[in-house]
Amino acid sequence: TSQQKEWSTMLLSMLHDIHQENAIYLMVRRLRD
Repeated sequence: TSQQKEWSTMLLSMLHDIHQENAIYLMVRRLRD
């Protein structure tokens, strides 16, 4: 269904955002050390 596709797209973009935030966080931590 189209609703299912919408949901999976939203989930993927959420995971993508979380991954980007984690990458930035790790970079900042590495710079501080």
